Amino acid sequence: MQKENLSTLINEIKENIVSGMKKYNIPGMSVGIISKEGIIWAEGFGFVGRNKTREVDSDTLFWIGSLAKAYTATAFLLAVQDGLVDLDDPLIKYYPEFNWNTRFGEKEREKITLQHLLTHRSGL
Repeated sequence: MQKENLSTLINEIKENIVSGMKKYNIPGMSVGIISKEGIIWAEGFGFVGRNKTREVDSDTLFWIGSLAKAYTATAFLLAVQDGLVDLDDPLIKYYPEFNWNTRFGEKEREKITLQHLLTHRSGL
């Protein structure tokens, strides 16, 4: 993307962020555009919390709660897409130190696959 097109895009994004924050009563957020080469643009908007004592910047950390599951699944599926892992591989192939005490016996840990973990069916 050419520099002037990128600049126009970023300005449009900023306008949408500001209007969206007002519309949905969002006190603050940090937004960025990332490519394979690294961070193209990152900026903070608004404040951390509703007390408005600290402004958000591009390095502000936010509690993301259950979204971590979606990010982890996305990262795993990108690794699958790139041929780095297979969802049907057992967990111990990548994490041989994995130890799970179970009443079903030692061999059961060898049956847990990456897919089991990602779909929350591992029994852990």
